[in-house]
Amino acid sequence: MKKKYLIIAAHPDDETLGCGATISYLRKKKNEVRVIFLGEGSTCRFDSTTKKDILIKAIEQRKKFSLNAMKILNVKSYFYYNLPCGKFDQIPILKLAKIIEKEISTFKPNIIFTHSETDVHVDHQRTFQATLQATRPSLNNNINTVLSFEILSSTEKNFTKEFLPNYFVELDIKSLNKKLSAMKSYKTETKKYPFSRSIVSIKNLAMYRGAQSGCDYAEAFKIIRIVKKIS
Repeated sequence: MKKKYLIIAAHPDDETLGCGATISYLRKKKNEVRVIFLGEGSTCRFDSTTKKDILIKAIEQRKKFSLNAMKILNVKSYFYYNLPCGKFDQIPILKLAKIIEKEISTFKPNIIFTHSETDVHVDHQRTFQATLQATRPSLNNNINTVLSFEILSSTEKNFTKEFLPNYFVELDIKSLNKKLSAMKSYKTETKKYPFSRSIVSIKNLAMYRGAQSGCDYAEAFKIIRIVKKIS
């Protein structure tokens, strides 16, 4: 049976870094995938004196990059909430959770992918917390799986609390290449190796997670919750 997957990303590019190859594979198999971007991902790089038109231009540019990535990954359903980058800790957790609850109510996903609690980026942390709150088991949703993904430049930068994956998705080279192509769309977010979000680093991580799980390439996730019926 085809399933419905909801990707909850703090910023445009997190979806590609976290599970871009998995998204590509799921869409290839005709599963429904919806991506929501809670924050705009750009304005935290500017100081408080920056003119509004410059900030708007940066947000629009990031969205343009993201739309191209969505096209490469064959995602037809997505939405941008444009919450202020780097300031999720100033937003009531209830507001973040209500956004996610609304998406769950309308899209009715079976499986959710989102950030890890170990990420050093505050927006990622709050996205994880809001997702936990919004996905509490109830009669109003049929979500049976919640998974956390890892984000290069944030997850691995936590030197006191390690991301420990326990769920791996084996990738074929076509799906991995789709992820790499999608990431290249985010021209302001990639740099040359050894930068964490370089194309080399992303491929190296896929190879490492593959070797860790006994295959050529993989994306790694941590199970937050899975509910299974025993048949």
